[in-house]
Amino acid sequence: MSKKIIYLLLICLLTIAAFSFSTLAYAHNESWTCSSDYGTTPKIDGQINPADEWADANMISFDAPDNKNQVTVYMKAIPGDYPGGGRLYLCYVIPNILAGASFQWDSFHDLGRAPRVDDRRITVERPSQEFGGFYFAEGTGSKWNQVSQPAGFEGKISAGGKINWIVEMAIPYAWLGIKICNSDPRGCSFDATGVDPDGKVITYYWPPANATGTNYNIPATWGNMVPSDCWGFPPCPKGCECLTEAQAKEKYGPGGYEKCREEICGEAALGPVTAAPAGTVVPKYCFRPKPLCPDKCTCLTEEEAKKLGYSYCQNEKILCGYDDQKKPKYCYEPSVQPECDLSIQKIATADTVMAGENITYNILVANSSSQTIEKVKVTDKLPAEVS
Repeated sequence: MSKKIIYLLLICLLTIAAFSFSTLAYAHNESWTCSSDYGTTPKIDGQINPADEWADANMISFDAPDNKNQVTVYMKAIPGDYPGGGRLYLCYVIPNILAGASFQWDSFHDLGRAPRVDDRRITVERPSQEFGGFYFAEGTGSKWNQVSQPAGFEGKISAGGKINWIVEMAIPYAWLGIKICNSDPRGCSFDATGVDPDGKVITYYWPPANATGTNYNIPATWGNMVPSDCWGFPPCPKGCECLTEAQAKEKYGPGGYEKCREEICGEAALGPVTAAPAGTVVPKYCFRPKPLCPDKCTCLTEEEAKKLGYSYCQNEKILCGYDDQKKPKYCYEPSVQPECDLSIQKIATADTVMAGENITYNILVANSSSQTIEKVKVTDKLPAEVS
């Protein structure tokens, strides 16, 4: 083989290796995946108690600049807390040595070497900085373009404590391109910025720049975020059904239902037959039939009660609903034979019986218990000497 051919092969191998290295350096890395699960709605006030309102949130941490100074980000997705979808909740806990932070989002998860039209960015600066506050940007295909605050956004930046300062945000699904029950992962990255002694701005990232080459301008270098319950609502507990208030009323009757929990489980679009404008949505909750029978009593049809040998609950005919065939159901309880303390006295009318005479007995039955016996039957045997 000639030296020229060997040289060409070597050039090809080096080119392939360089391309492979570049691809690995900038591709999404599954090792850097965070999860935003459903949880309770925190108050956006710039304060945090991880053991309280953020206790059910997932979190990531990254060195800024080292493990003694870390940025922690809490996250959870709450559908239905804002009309038309929900909001992604984030809480940054940032060391005081840093002055800013940002959040990047790749809605289509389509990577890219520059911010595309589906990409979003929120930048935060401490109130003590010259331009303190929130700033929003959308990708153009080649760069970031600053935009106005999206409808439904809520944010708060704390003044800072002895060690950290806090940022809380509620970002509407609509701006992030999130659709409920679409469980595809999305690209994301988090960062915080500070200034070194020479006045140079330094940015610290999740995923770490030394792992994926993370850069806020290059979506292909970001990590991943996956949802729980497909960015939607957790299922209803067993025995409960996700319904609107009107549906529950129709199914169980007025006053015949109760909520299993206060969190909503979905949304229903109102059609043109309603008085609400088209496109209006109403919340759905987990409902179950309200127990209309007293304790230890069961709602049954007469046929069901008869098969079980049950009687009316507390001797009252209490209507508790209807079956699928519209037959009435009443409250029943197991039939229990009352136990009573009876005493019987038998007294003969005479001590001796003359020839041709009859013996007459007086029978006295006494009930000393608190139960009532409707029918009492007393039987007796003749004395042995009487035939």
